[in-house]
This record gives sequence, structure tokens and C-alpha cells, in this order.
Amino acid sequence: MQTLSCPQCGNQLKGTARFCPSCGAAIKNQQTPSTEEPAANENGSRNRMSSRLRYILLGIFAIIGVYLIVTIYNYIYFEEHDVITTQPVVSDPVDYTDREIPMTDITGAVENGYFTFPLQEVLNHKLVRLEYQGPTAVIPILAYISTRGKLVTSISISEPSNSSRFTIINNEIHNNNCPSHWELDSMRALACCGNNYPDPIPSEVRHGKVMIAVSTIENWRRRL
Repeated sequence: MQTLSCPQCGNQLKGTARFCPSCGAAIKNQQTPSTEEPAANENGSRNRMSSRLRYILLGIFAIIGVYLIVTIYNYIYFEEHDVITTQPVVSDPVDYTDREIPMTDITGAVENGYFTFPLQEVLNHKLVRLEYQGPTAVIPILAYISTRGKLVTSISISEPSNSSRFTIINNEIHNNNCPSHWELDSMRALACCGNNYPDPIPSEVRHGKVMIAVSTIENWRRRL
């Protein structure tokens, strides 16, 4: 209990005294400032810091959650290139992880308005290259088996390097002349030259032959 003195006679008083028992003087509230306020302020600062930390942690968890949702969504709803989506399935899924598949050159022929070549050659080699002799120029064509077992046929050109040769490495198709490479199924860029992948063109399979309409090849135009 705090000890006070009478301001008039100096008699010591109890902290709860309202009048001096010695001289009868009224005692005003002389209590020293409470030490509880700084403690309250300190607690308030701690609470504010805790709230700030909570918001920061919630923000971090939210970012991680969004990243996981996007990753899972992309895995489940994997997007193929529009042309590849319509291509026929010709084999079981193929995993090229830790594999490197070079291009194998084969020949094709023009038959009844179609550029054709054996499907078995594509199944055997996984990635083949051909040349179509057009009216004014030679147009390189490639064909490969996607990770989902689909037949993919493309114009075998990547601008601006003008490379016409590619290699499958780890479920990706790589430009042999520069660092550019893309996912086999989606043609999503994994390095530079995002829109300069070997441009997929539609094809079909009849009687064991891959068939690409000659008009499709001749009407293709460079993107750069």
C-alpha cells in the first residue's frame, strides 16, 4: 500500500485516507501515476505485431495455396495445342524422360492430293523428318509420337533461326540451332522464341499411311 504525507502538517497517512487525522486537512488524490499504462501500451504493441505477423503468414499461405491449385489444375486439365487435340491416337502413351530422340530422315510421296508416308516409320523412330517439294520451294515436314500416343505432324521450321531440325529431349522438342524448346503436347515455350515452335498441321491415318493434304502444306505461311 502506498504511504502519503499530509500536505499541511506532514503527518504520514494511509493511501486510502481522505482527511488528515492530525490536522483534519482534506487530502487530495496524490497517488503516483500508475505503472499499468505502459504495460498496457506494451501489450497493445505486441498485439499489433502479432496481428501483422498473422496477416503476413496468411498472405504467404494464400500465395502457396494459389500456386498449388494452379499446378494441380494444369496437371489435371493439361492443354494440348489446338491442332494436336484433334490428332489421332496411334500408340500407347510414350514417356521420353531421360531419353534423347534425334530426327530420322525418311521419304514421302504425293498421292491424290496428299503427301503420304508410312505410319510405321514414325512408330519405329518416334521423330522423323521429310521434305515436300512444292511448286516454288522445298518445305520440311516433321512427325512424332506425343507423350499421349498421338501422331503429331508439323512444318519443320522455327523462325527466326530458320532451323528445320529438332530433337526430342525429356518430353520436350528442342531446336537444334538455338536454346529454344517447347513441351511436346502443348507447344508451350520453355525458353525463348515462344511462338516459333514447329507449327502443327492436321493429318490423318489411312491404311497404315500418314496423309497430309497438299493444300495444307502449300498454304502454310511463315510467321516471321
